[in-house]
Amino acid sequence: MPHVDVHHRVYLGAGHHRQPRNGQPWVEPYGSSGYDPVQGTPVHEVAFDTISFTLGGNPAVLTANFVFWSANTASNGTTQIQTDYSAPATAENLTLIAWYYLPASGGTGIGGSAEIIDAYSVALGYWVNDNFVDVTSDPSLTNEANAGGDVATAVAETVQAWGSIASTGEFFDQWVVSPGPATASGRGLNLPAGADGFAFATYDRHTSTLPKVGGVFSEGVVILDGIINDVPGHVLVHGVPTPVDPGWGTILREIFGVLGIASDAGRLSKAGASRVRAAAAAEMGAIAGRLGALAKRGFSSRG
Repeated sequence: MPHVDVHHRVYLGAGHHRQPRNGQPWVEPYGSSGYDPVQGTPVHEVAFDTISFTLGGNPAVLTANFVFWSANTASNGTTQIQTDYSAPATAENLTLIAWYYLPASGGTGIGGSAEIIDAYSVALGYWVNDNFVDVTSDPSLTNEANAGGDVATAVAETVQAWGSIASTGEFFDQWVVSPGPATASGRGLNLPAGADGFAFATYDRHTSTLPKVGGVFSEGVVILDGIINDVPGHVLVHGVPTPVDPGWGTILREIFGVLGIASDAGRLSKAGASRVRAAAAAEMGAIAGRLGALAKRGFSSRG
């Protein structure tokens, strides 16, 4: 019978908290709970919008706001920003973490307004220390953003999350941004002057989206088995497991490689980024012909 562990943890952000990370970056005011659901029955948890607690012997009552749920089994991980979590129990044990954030967590220590940022691995269900952003509006702030985990907002700034992180092999999923003036669009994070909140970039390795290339198609696929190692396997197409032949493994790796190179081109000079993206576009065009041939075969496997 699977087991479910439920946690409510408060992320403690402060100046220079990422490289090296300041010990355990969270507290768990109320401890955890757990139960054993019957496989296939709903696992349903509702996070509080806010939780109140005291920290370290200080009698002052602190209030933290809900940010997102992290749900992890041994083979999968997901996040969601709604407080209401519901999914059927599988055969695997499940760890559910409701993450909260203190709007005022002691300041950033840099003497002015700043946005606290961090990277979260969906696969690990935990924060990672990898470099993950460029401050495109002011590259001199990039090192502090990655090492310190904060971006000064004396003036408006723009931040671009990397397309992937090396330590876990995951791809960018989304920005989770606190209520306030900061906004996110794709991998971009816009910080108006005076922005003083948090933004977490989540990374996930289980799903990727194939772009429309050369008018062929655009599909969301999940690699289930085999094909990434050039042996027969399956992908999910519109949620349906579909057999594919070994050639798909090679193509998918090439697509992921091209997308990763193109997405990271923003770290180069404008001229360098232009050359890299032009080369990536040419490579994707070459792949398009092979995609078309496979599409005509109806995603079938070799007999």
